[in-house]
Amino acid sequence: MLFEYIHYEISKHAYADLDEKIQLLFLSHHFSEKNWTKNKNKLDDMMIGSLVFPQLEEFQNKRKLFSGNIDGMRLNKTLKEYNIRVISAQQREYLKTIKDKRNKLAHGRENFMEACRGYVLADLEEMREAVYLVLKEMIDNVDEYILNKMYLR
Repeated sequence: MLFEYIHYEISKHAYADLDEKIQLLFLSHHFSEKNWTKNKNKLDDMMIGSLVFPQLEEFQNKRKLFSGNIDGMRLNKTLKEYNIRVISAQQREYLKTIKDKRNKLAHGRENFMEACRGYVLADLEEMREAVYLVLKEMIDNVDEYILNKMYLR
């Protein structure tokens, strides 16, 4: 997953070197405790450089990035949190249509015939191409982010 790669790369760097948005993610993860002793210990670890940006699995124990359903708006919101260039492709709007249809099918509110009513093969091909373009743009944006170390100051 792309976000595992992002967390892996960011975790190689000290807090002081991180971009402000990434520092906020770092702090919200490590200092969400109400126990001041734990926070003080974490702060001490941060000062000596032993507290690092969490790997995605650890991060998601406290905060889920995605619930399994994602559309263009939610994807762009998450990308902005990491200071990654957002998806500009207009085709990202198809993600919402696909997400909504998938949810209706998964929860039994529609059967397959009802969900596909009104669509012809060309519509489905257009949606498939739209998803491909959105994912390609996202991968390209993440590649640029990682290669240019845009998570650093």
